[in-house]
Amino acid sequence: MISIELNTDAADHHQNANEAERDLHRKLIGDAEQLDVAGKRQQDVALSISTVIRRI
Repeated sequence: MISIELNTDAADHHQNANEAERDLHRKLIGDAEQLDVAGKRQQDVALSISTVIRRI
């Protein structure tokens, strides 16, 4: 009985660890995507500013 409980606890812990790792990976990907979008917006603003300056 005790070994079955230990095996179940180990399996639960392993699954929880896998889920935590997956969630962290998804968060890192989301953070990278947000940085990419922010970088593209910054480039767009810089291009817009340079276009306005050239027209002056």
